[in-house]
Amino acid sequence: DYSSYRFYKAGIYNKYYLTQKRGRYKGYPYRSWSDGGFSGGFSDHFPVYIYLIKEVSDAE
Repeated sequence: DYSSYRFYKAGIYNKYYLTQKRGRYKGYPYRSWSDGGFSGGFSDHFPVYIYLIKEVSDAE
């Protein structure tokens, strides 16, 4: 079926710059808000991504 996309794979985008570098939460997401104030981070969770694929028809 060439008319629709289908799921291929998914992942977690957890690059080094998105993680806490030290302390109790080392390796966790670098949070935007902490202890009631803005900490300069990105999110409470790592982003996720998916690949969707669609078969290409050889017919012209």
